[in-house]
Amino acid sequence: MNILLLDNDESLKELLNHYITMEQDWNLFYNKLYDDTSFTIDDIDVIIVDYLKEKYRQTIEAIISTNSKIKTIIISDILEASCSMGCEYCENNYKRKRLLKPIEPKVLYELIKNFDIKKCDYYKSFENIKNILPNILQRFLYLEYDKMSHQVISKVQNQTSRYTFELVSFINILEKNNINYSIIDEYTIQLY
Repeated sequence: MNILLLDNDESLKELLNHYITMEQDWNLFYNKLYDDTSFTIDDIDVIIVDYLKEKYRQTIEAIISTNSKIKTIIISDILEASCSMGCEYCENNYKRKRLLKPIEPKVLYELIKNFDIKKCDYYKSFENIKNILPNILQRFLYLEYDKMSHQVISKVQNQTSRYTFELVSFINILEKNNINYSIIDEYTIQLY
């Protein structure tokens, strides 16, 4: 299986190289752009792309314009669908799956191996961000989600500048996505 990785994250490249040693028939092409003549797109089985980078977005759009059914894994930390027409259109017209950064290594590996049988974990999730709060909170070192109480709580009981930064960043996500909340105390956010 030939994998094209379009991402500047060296740790992701190292992770894939690790799995390539386990999977003898996997090959990695790293940051090859559409006009690169060292490979042809017909040689590629799966593309993994950071959709935030303009040059990679242009490359993937050029590839999809010639082959809309190429297996594509979109990785990003933005909380919106990568297809402007929405999840249903994406599912009906592309072979595209979505992962949020930070990426769990095993999740990426399993998705590559079982691409054809796995559904997109984020299908219609960006319509209601509350559905993916546990995934979103993986980005935060000091915050966690309590599903039973619908609260975001601190993992630590002392405030640091990093904790304050994370708290404000999370509140910005809530406000940007019109999620109702109240601040119970300096360590707890109640979601409605």
